[in-house]
Amino acid sequence: ELQKPYVLFSNFWESTISLFVPVVHKAIYEELKDEYLHVPNTTAEWLEISRQFDRLWNLPNVVGAIVGKHIRIAAPGDEGSAFYNYKSDHSIVLLALVCANYNFTYVNIGMNGRISDGGVYRESDLSKRK
Repeated sequence: ELQKPYVLFSNFWESTISLFVPVVHKAIYEELKDEYLHVPNTTAEWLEISRQFDRLWNLPNVVGAIVGKHIRIAAPGDEGSAFYNYKSDHSIVLLALVCANYNFTYVNIGMNGRISDGGVYRESDLSKRK
């Protein structure tokens, strides 16, 4: 009988945390994005990033270092194999772009792990920027 409240609490905790984590994440993002995550919007801003890469790293014509990282997750019950990746895990993908000073200029989190790196980029807002 002592285990039942613990099991109920455990299930309650798991379902409750899945409700408030996205809300807290969005609030943090909205509050800090302008100060810590600036996506260049003009040609001049992209050219300045390129100049920094050339000056600091001797890499001309570079506007960012990009990486994709799989973040392991518990398999969603109703998604089939959409999140099942080539590493035999379930994951979402973090796609990030940084400038020459290691500052984030773009972040995309949440694409399902089954999609290739090229597919994650192709579906991102970054690929659609002109």
